[in-house]
Amino acid sequence: MSIGREDPALESPPANARGWPDLLAELLHGMAHTLNNRAATVRAVHALLGVDGGAAGPAHQLLEQEAAQLEHVVALLRLAGARPGARTQPFLPADLLRDAASLYRQHDLLRDVPLSLKPAAREAALAHPEPLLHALLVLLDAAGRYAARHGGSLEAAALDAGGAVELVVCVPVTAPAEEAESAALAAAGPLASAAGATVHARRTERELQLVLAVPTLRAARAAEAASSP
Repeated sequence: MSIGREDPALESPPANARGWPDLLAELLHGMAHTLNNRAATVRAVHALLGVDGGAAGPAHQLLEQEAAQLEHVVALLRLAGARPGARTQPFLPADLLRDAASLYRQHDLLRDVPLSLKPAAREAALAHPEPLLHALLVLLDAAGRYAARHGGSLEAAALDAGGAVELVVCVPVTAPAEEAESAALAAAGPLASAAGATVHARRTERELQLVLAVPTLRAARAAEAASSP
């Protein structure tokens, strides 16, 4: 996924159409821009120290680490505030899974709930990746809160499923989970719809699976070709 800064739209939507998601996206992009300037300054100081012969010193190494951390935070802010592009895009499910995990691990309350990844899907998928990422984060949040209350860890998987790719959040069920399940699906539903995905839940004897399904690139292209005159 691209983390480059996007120029603001030339035309703003009507005032009554704006809401917190729009404002949040603009705030996060503004914060990312400011942080990116700071990261560039740190990089410049780092380079000057290297020219002055301080490349092996601890201060130089510390600046290198801090610059990398700042750039990482800028990337995450842009992912968190990203808005859907005009068209669907091909993407690798494993990349989206890693982006979601990176953002999840910044969560103030849930970062200590363990999360493992299973990026097994081999096929590229087609969707609006920005709301899909946010829908996956909503599912991780719901499952993480359940695990924090009742114990357990999370797994996020990307699995091939015929003509679809499934992004699956798994959490062990050790207490009634119906409320957490229904809340997660309701919260992720609008985001999934905006992404061109569907969302549903599956149950096993010991596990709740929250599933986002998107078409593979191959299946989407085949359906497009079949519908063309």
